[in-house]
Amino acid sequence: MVNLPGTCDFTRGDRVFQGRLKVMDLSIGGMRFKLGIDRKPLVGESLNLEFHLDDKNRTLVKTGAKVRSVKGEYIGTKFGTSVGIGPELGFYLMN
Repeated sequence: MVNLPGTCDFTRGDRVFQGRLKVMDLSIGGMRFKLGIDRKPLVGESLNLEFHLDDKNRTLVKTGAKVRSVKGEYIGTKFGTSVGIGPELGFYLMN
């Protein structure tokens, strides 16, 4: 379990929704986070995510993900295969 701050944005129709998030669980396949806005994404929607790792460099991770579940204020996602997790996040998860 982690506690990493970040941001999330997604588009629905012609509206863009943005909010702060707190990453709760992180894996190679995806992540679960708590989203601090009233309008929640729907299952299947694409998200743009940014968050800082708690490594010594406070590495910034920017990635895309698809929503897999929405349970209250908790959002479960799967990282896109075309985006991948990136070398920094991969190294962080392996340690």
